[in-house]
Amino acid sequence: MTRAIVHPLWGSLSLDRDGEGSLQTQVVAYFRAAIIEGRLRRGLRLPSSRQLARDHDISRTTAVEAYERLIAEGYLVSRPGSGIFIAERIPEDFTPENAARPAKAARVGSRSRHVEILDLRNYQMPLAPGQPAVDLFPWTEWNRHMAAVLRGRPHNEIAHGDPFGERPLREAIADYLAAMKGIRCDPAQIVVVGGTVQIFDLAFELMRDFSGKALIEDPVYPFVRLRIPRLGFELVGAPVDDHGMDVGQGIAMAPYAKFAFVSPSHNVPSGACLSLERRQKLVDWADQTGAWIFENEFDGDFRFTSRPLPTCYSLSRTNRVILIGSMSKPFAPGLRVGYLLLPHELLTRAHEIVVPQATVSTQLAMARLCASGSLATHLRHLRTVHEHRRDLLLAAIDEHLSGLVELVHAPEAGLRVVVSLPDGTDDLGLVMAAHHIEVKLEALSGCYVDRPRQSGLMMGFGSTPEGQIAPAVERLAGLIRAHLADCASAATA
Repeated sequence: MTRAIVHPLWGSLSLDRDGEGSLQTQVVAYFRAAIIEGRLRRGLRLPSSRQLARDHDISRTTAVEAYERLIAEGYLVSRPGSGIFIAERIPEDFTPENAARPAKAARVGSRSRHVEILDLRNYQMPLAPGQPAVDLFPWTEWNRHMAAVLRGRPHNEIAHGDPFGERPLREAIADYLAAMKGIRCDPAQIVVVGGTVQIFDLAFELMRDFSGKALIEDPVYPFVRLRIPRLGFELVGAPVDDHGMDVGQGIAMAPYAKFAFVSPSHNVPSGACLSLERRQKLVDWADQTGAWIFENEFDGDFRFTSRPLPTCYSLSRTNRVILIGSMSKPFAPGLRVGYLLLPHELLTRAHEIVVPQATVSTQLAMARLCASGSLATHLRHLRTVHEHRRDLLLAAIDEHLSGLVELVHAPEAGLRVVVSLPDGTDDLGLVMAAHHIEVKLEALSGCYVDRPRQSGLMMGFGSTPEGQIAPAVERLAGLIRAHLADCASAATA
């Protein structure tokens, strides 16, 4: 007797028990086609595998494995504690044309500058690269300081604040730079900016009146590689080795570059630290030629082993260095409190550029957090937590991804682990497909300027709670395995 179909979701699912395809394959094909054709809407919660097995008189194992295949392929998403859902975006959404198209952009201001609109929600997923342990945010201390600020009724909170940032915060940043990086500066040299995009916009806007070549690391974080050419500069990529950017080779390639952009504490993606000898060589070049150096210190607070080296800013004799950093990114990126430390020569130019800032109350609360010592205590705690989560990620990679990827480096700084994929693997496609298994990654291939592009993945550990790291890597292993199998099948077809 034929079992009655209970759930209407699969009323049109008919299994051929005498056909060539296995029951699992037929179930997968049914759901895949129904999702692609739009018969099953995106975001719909599916009945349990137990109900699927009961309604179609198949084994529970067959039902579970069918769902797992669809998850690995990017058509379904598993949400612990909630169930299994049809993915909001499926692999067919990411055609080669769509993958190559840049992020949606808007034109801003009279100069028609492009500002990329980034979907930062994905950075809340497990393995999000470059994100700190936001689950450990010091809410008690923050609420206390914010309450104290609001009780004081700062008039700037409802009017226009200081365009360079609130004085108490700039003083706190100056104290932080002196204590943590050995930099002595005047708070008047500090400009507070609201967010990563705005920090780089202001930094590069300072160079708008120049033209020529810009010396950068190769590889480098994709945002930098894409942003600088919009100002009309020609990129020159200096190779990166275990000692950071090869400054000598870079200078030989572009001896009269207008500026250099470097991340001395931690190159993204390689993780390499720029040696003291190369820092000094870069600074001497800038001093001699009048070039500027943008020193990116976003990840400078997170070193797990060696002691930090002197900054390029502190080594410069003629103040040719612009230091870029963030007070919020190390522990709460959403607060959007970044800063630039500018040479006096550029302060007048900076006054001419209007950039968004964090709210006055956020700035003042951050200043109080710094002055109380709570920020320094929290950063010390984060280093311990981040190192532990890094070790858990490395162990999970060794257990689940062995034979699928190669570990490029175990980071001594920063919040990224980089793995390489077999030559020719579409790492961008994997990154997009990973969204559907609730994993956030970044593609290594997008980091290269002139050097041959290497396929790989950047994954993070800072923001992922300990219990979610291994399961996320295990899901990723299934996705990579399925992708490589598809590539092999296509090659032999």
